[in-house]
Amino acid sequence: SLHKKAALGILVAVIAAAILAGLFFMDHSPDVPSVSQAIEEESDVISLVEKFGDVLKKVSLSAPDDVVAKEIKENYADFVTPELLTKWQSDPQSAPGRMLSSPWPDRIDVKSVEADGNGGYVVSGEIIEVTSTELQNSGAAAKKRVTLGVIRKENRWLISSVEAAKQYE
Repeated sequence: SLHKKAALGILVAVIAAAILAGLFFMDHSPDVPSVSQAIEEESDVISLVEKFGDVLKKVSLSAPDDVVAKEIKENYADFVTPELLTKWQSDPQSAPGRMLSSPWPDRIDVKSVEADGNGGYVVSGEIIEVTSTELQNSGAAAKKRVTLGVIRKENRWLISSVEAAKQYE
């Protein structure tokens, strides 16, 4: 009957339009990572920053500059871009690390992770300093705000910048 043919024709047209629209949007979607990819990236970035926070105590900024430069390379090379590593080695006092024997940086607590719009992330957090007392009681002797830039380089995440507040809170 005519009605069945018309309905079938409309159905075919709707399906064809849906397929074409799907192809169009598939080819023209902006370079936005999927939600699951973004979550995975953020957790990788947080993990990188936390692991970096764990080695801060190994770099003693009160040692002679040549010793500090060597400690920076040994402890930070896996976490930061070659450019940042070079900058810190040439000016060791600009690098994060342990200033005094006590308190010392124990970790970085990540507070937020935001995409920077260029495929990287800006991580805000706190460097938590402890003494042997806090190690037992899990508090903080001091906290210092820190902002880290994280970029993807040769298929891995690396820290490209570290801006730590001068003052402890």
